[in-house]
Amino acid sequence: MVFTKFSKLILLDPTLFIPIKIKIWNIIRKVNCQEYFSPLIKAARNKRMIYNSFDQIFDNYRKKKVFKEFSSDMLKQYIHSITDDKGGAIRIYYPNDWEAMIYQEGISDDMFIWQNIKDLLPECHIIRGQKSDVFLSQAAKLIRKKNKSIIIHN
Repeated sequence: MVFTKFSKLILLDPTLFIPIKIKIWNIIRKVNCQEYFSPLIKAARNKRMIYNSFDQIFDNYRKKKVFKEFSSDMLKQYIHSITDDKGGAIRIYYPNDWEAMIYQEGISDDMFIWQNIKDLLPECHIIRGQKSDVFLSQAAKLIRKKNKSIIIHN
């Protein structure tokens, strides 16, 4: 399969697991044990979706590890992008079940990427975040091995 719909691709810190992790996850998925292996699923399902004020959601998110490196201004912009202020309540737009489903099913079909990455024709740049915990060095090494034309920026 040859991919030519785009002239260039730029991937920003993609979440890309190596094939063995995808295969293990698919076994875990077949026996419906994802929540035992990923606490993010349960956390997403139980996530608070309504806040009394912007300050309340900001204070809550500020304590979370994932937002530790965000400046206050960046965190405020992020919160504004995911919430709606209606009737005095701040609501998160997207359903928490949707987020849980992403954690539960997200990598299930990612073998397609690894099976076809050798045929990727457009110029491709992957920009890895300086403190990334999603695009790991194992994936970068495998990408370089499978398609030497892909450029990875650290």
